[in-house]
Amino acid sequence: MRRFYLSFLILLFLLAAVLACGQKRITAEEESSDGGRLFVRSCQSCHALPKPGSQSDEKWPVIVKRYGPRAKLSETEIASITEYLIANN
Repeated sequence: MRRFYLSFLILLFLLAAVLACGQKRITAEEESSDGGRLFVRSCQSCHALPKPGSQSDEKWPVIVKRYGPRAKLSETEIASITEYLIANN
């Protein structure tokens, strides 16, 4: 029985290590701006973070405006995230 628990704990540790390796690292730009911090905190809770350059300057406002209410973001937060994404596109 003791051997089972030890094996289970080792497996659990390995799984946690594998999952941690797949997480996106936060960039300096994301850490240094309000919009970047909001982007990481709000958007990463539901899905992997897209790169700011993955959409055009015209598409980001539409996307953030669409998903902002789902993430319970205020208009100010939506504007801040949009500004960050466009500035780093």
